[in-house]
Amino acid sequence: DALERARKLDLLQRRLDRRRPASEAPNDKKRKFKKTTRTLRKKLARERRRVHGWVEAAHYDAANFLLARNDILILPKLRVSELVARAGRNIPPLTARAMQLMSHYAFRQRVKSAAARYAGKIVIESGEPGTSKTCTFCGLWKACLKLTDRVFICGDCTVECDRDVSGARNNGLAAAGAALGIGWDGVSG
Repeated sequence: DALERARKLDLLQRRLDRRRPASEAPNDKKRKFKKTTRTLRKKLARERRRVHGWVEAAHYDAANFLLARNDILILPKLRVSELVARAGRNIPPLTARAMQLMSHYAFRQRVKSAAARYAGKIVIESGEPGTSKTCTFCGLWKACLKLTDRVFICGDCTVECDRDVSGARNNGLAAAGAALGIGWDGVSG
């Protein structure tokens, strides 16, 4: 749904950007042009307010859902600006736009503020230092792994694991290790 909302906003903005006033046109055409431009601006502002409200409601709904069912939440610090940067990006433009629209930082802040309403709930923020390139069992770092490689196959312990599952498990281990003052593998610090 975020992709569709991003697409709708972009189409409205594009329509507004393409409008160029007819300098030699009669006054009635100029008035019509201004009225249409004003209508488009109002429509774009209304749609932006609608999307902002939708994102905020989605954040609070997700935060309450997660906090009602879990005592400890580990939230990664997703650096969206780095992920969607045009140079070297492997993400389609519309997906990048939707990622920006959902504002991950605001979500983390809302989860932390909502956790105050729930007794005994802990929210831990963690980084993602190459977690999907690390073997979740032996800790082998595989630097040559590409984004298109969806399965992590360890060269040492021969474990095969989905990269997303492996990355999530490594994030959990890293956050738990940080909370206990030890490394993700339970040994190193």
